[in-house]
Amino acid sequence: VPLYDRVLVPLLERANLRMTILQRIGIGLVLASISMVVAGVVEMRRLKMAREGKFTEDGSVDMSVFWQTFQYALVGASEVFASIGQLELFYDQAPDSMRSCCSALALLTTAIGGYTAGALIPLINLVTKDTKDGRWIPSN
Repeated sequence: VPLYDRVLVPLLERANLRMTILQRIGIGLVLASISMVVAGVVEMRRLKMAREGKFTEDGSVDMSVFWQTFQYALVGASEVFASIGQLELFYDQAPDSMRSCCSALALLTTAIGGYTAGALIPLINLVTKDTKDGRWIPSN
């Protein structure tokens, strides 16, 4: 957040590239989408290594955790753009009496998304456990 606020925004303003609040939110959403694509590519690589039998002595796939660095950096950047943009939108466009309510609703949607994802994984495994290939989301 400090890099965004103290470095990126002033640099863009000096270059006469002033972003609107909705553009910042849009950039955050695009970065989040790109990070999911990167996560998918990393997972495909991990599964390929598992199929090839490249395991360590403790049974995990012989792949460095640093493969996840880029996707987490993208998630962090997307959060900065989208969350800060969202807060700026609430405090700039919403009436004074609705600002905290808008922020609370935004956090509520994040919580609902987390709970939904947490409920979907066991449900998907339950539905797909008796298929030919076994569970859709394997333990390894």
